[in-house]
Amino acid sequence: MGADGGIYLRKIRIKGFKRFRDVLTVDFNAGGNVLVGDNGAGKSTILEAINLALSGRFRNEPIGRAISPYLFNTEDVAQFIKASGTSECDLPVISIEVFLGNADSGGLVNFVGAVNSDRSRQAGFTFRIGPSREYADDLIGRVRAESFDSLPIEYYTATWETFSRALVSPVKLPIRSAFINPGGEWGSVAVDERAVKSIIDCLDPEICRSIAGDVRSSRDNLASADGLARANGSIGGIEILGGRTAKLSAKQCSRESWIRDLTVQAGDVPFAHMGSGSQGVLQTRVALERHPFSKRATVILYEEPENHLSHAHLRELMDIVLQATGSQTVFSTHSSFVANKLDLGNLLLVPAEGGGGCMRFSDLSKSTREYFEKLAGFDTLRVVLADRSILVEGPSDELIVQKLYMDYHNGKMPLDDGIDVISVKGLSFKRFLDLAKLAGKRVAVVTDNDGHPEKVAEKYKDYSQGDGIKICTPSTTRTGDEGDGVKSWNTLEPELSRENGWERLASILGYACSSEAELVKHMEAEKTECALGLFKSDSSITCPEYIREAMGWVA
Repeated sequence: MGADGGIYLRKIRIKGFKRFRDVLTVDFNAGGNVLVGDNGAGKSTILEAINLALSGRFRNEPIGRAISPYLFNTEDVAQFIKASGTSECDLPVISIEVFLGNADSGGLVNFVGAVNSDRSRQAGFTFRIGPSREYADDLIGRVRAESFDSLPIEYYTATWETFSRALVSPVKLPIRSAFINPGGEWGSVAVDERAVKSIIDCLDPEICRSIAGDVRSSRDNLASADGLARANGSIGGIEILGGRTAKLSAKQCSRESWIRDLTVQAGDVPFAHMGSGSQGVLQTRVALERHPFSKRATVILYEEPENHLSHAHLRELMDIVLQATGSQTVFSTHSSFVANKLDLGNLLLVPAEGGGGCMRFSDLSKSTREYFEKLAGFDTLRVVLADRSILVEGPSDELIVQKLYMDYHNGKMPLDDGIDVISVKGLSFKRFLDLAKLAGKRVAVVTDNDGHPEKVAEKYKDYSQGDGIKICTPSTTRTGDEGDGVKSWNTLEPELSRENGWERLASILGYACSSEAELVKHMEAEKTECALGLFKSDSSITCPEYIREAMGWVA
């Protein structure tokens, strides 16, 4: 993916729009970008803000018709209502600054200036929803003299002003957006029309004029058709004022009314009746494989592509995106698969507090990015989004650590305390720690020492407690008897046996055996079954010291 040297969205600053009371700054790559964050962090709001500033539309309505108090930050509106009637009252304003990249590519002369929050000469514009200039002075005087119970949006208007302080129409903007939302309102006539319009936008204007002419001719034919004449004859003369009579007639075409006579179909199924997954794939193909007649750079906004798609079709969609060139993309997602495939170096972590800037992961090593892209099954976003986490070597270890945590915390699960226990294959620990280190997350690693604690220390020497990372492994080693059949005496199962006594552990598992080696071999062979047995047991289990260290580190 990439913008191929054309104009692109370089940075955006959002203030006063929905949840973003304080300024939120997002820096974008010219190619791919992936917004991630907790529910409610504002990923969707960022996409809406970009689309609003670039298209002048909010949820498919022109912003002139869509302005409402719900677009404004609720705290700003509440503060306005509280302060109305006093000299301190100010009217809430929505401001979205759009900074453009590749300003020297031509066509941006009128957009270059220093009227921006950076106060430096750059290319871009500011979208603003605020009191109309003609009413602004009178309105501010009124709200400082009278009490208001709501925002007087009837005096508000939307404007676009370049960084050189020139007003500009949204149709004159040098870039535009296409917003794809598989979770939106799909089953309506309006979305069918939007699908048609998106394809019409790809066509040569001469082809569009030809279609419009064909539609006009068909309506002319209808106007003179025998059926319509017979219908009017059967009505008889229904007179209106002036002695004229009413009759049925074919509508004359307005400039673009012919578009409503078309639909997009797959086979015999119209777009509005397709499944949401098919709609999303179709819109993606149209947006990313756009015909060159669309000469302006395009920003493709895609909200949660994982919605309504099976894993196989999600892979197909990702292939479409990854093979596309020339378009800048901004995705929001909760899916680790999507994030991994779109390159973790493109992640933008939206802050939970609603202001500041998005954390970037562009410094993530190329090898780690490629590792997760090729092996996309890893649940990487869990470690990025969790405040604190414990990494363990497999699903059975995950169950046992959760059981131990509950036994030491009055039955509470780790997630009840905001701690995520994540199963990670041993060879992937360092890859996950690279992510955690960049994200500034507090992480404990619970790992076997395989009889060599010093090798564990050497392996993880690049990760320190100063990075928020603690490596927890048994400090001692164990050896069994020759020929006892145990694969390793330096894993979690023997540690549990040593800490709890093998007879007691065997009793909890309901397994009859005559030696510790026999129990350990059973636990090695039936890892999942034994982990489930311990997890479900009402008996408390004594926690090995190194796991207590891990729980204490993330507490």
